Amino acid sequence: MSGRGLRYYLGYPEPNPSRGKVMVEYSVPEDVKVRLGVYDVAGRRVRDLVSGRVKAGIHRLEWDRRDVRGRLLPSGVYFLRLEAGEFRKTRKLLLLGR
Repeated sequence: MSGRGLRYYLGYPEPNPSRGKVMVEYSVPEDVKVRLGVYDVAGRRVRDLVSGRVKAGIHRLEWDRRDVRGRLLPSGVYFLRLEAGEFRKTRKLLLLGR
């Protein structure tokens, strides 16, 4: 299936900076394997928000600031990285204390 008029896109996380939950939007123009990960400043992946095949379209998700073990991430700079097919895009995110 193809998403007419869609393109690969990773939106800016909102709100940014954030003290609470973060909204993320991305789009893919075709059914494709996607990884949307959260990385710390050292480049370590702390959480995968999406990992697997998704359908063409616009996708929105809410992230609760938790890592893979369910722990709330501390304040700091993080990066959201979308990998879909040959597409790669990274967005910076600042998490503040709650």
